[in-house]
Amino acid sequence: MVYNKSSNNYYLEIVFLRKLFRLVLYPRRMPALIAKLTGFEDHKLERHREIMVRKRKMTKQEWISVNTDGPDCPLSKVYTKTDVLRLFEQFENVKTEVWHFNRLHWPLIGKILPDNLCRWLGRIWGWHRIVTGRKPVKGDSDTWLLGMSLFPHQREGDLRPVRTTLGVARGCCSAPS
Repeated sequence: MVYNKSSNNYYLEIVFLRKLFRLVLYPRRMPALIAKLTGFEDHKLERHREIMVRKRKMTKQEWISVNTDGPDCPLSKVYTKTDVLRLFEQFENVKTEVWHFNRLHWPLIGKILPDNLCRWLGRIWGWHRIVTGRKPVKGDSDTWLLGMSLFPHQREGDLRPVRTTLGVARGCCSAPS
């Protein structure tokens, strides 16, 4: 998954709101209370609390990782448009766009936001950065959706592009969430 650094999820939620409210999780009973008030999963909030109590000072990379795909995510990264274009410079006709505004992250207003507004927010401030391009191989005319995957056994600098067909991947990211 290629996450968009210029998204509401990154700047507003991960960098600002979650850092602002992280201290609220320190009291032992707060994860359960916050879960009841917001609808967030209490076991995830409790795990975030455990991690913060154990490691009070996290690096920027650690903070991003535990706040993207759950508290036990070993590594997650976010990319700007410029970052992605540089990573895929070996491909031809590279284009990038953003999708996906997750209304579940906004329990108080997410349910009342119209679908059209969520789609619009996803297109300008979405969390998923979709990258399309063409392999520069003679005779290969297929267009592929490019993604980045980093597995636990890989080192941080060992990023390998992965690909799936555009039609399959686009359908899951363009639907309102």
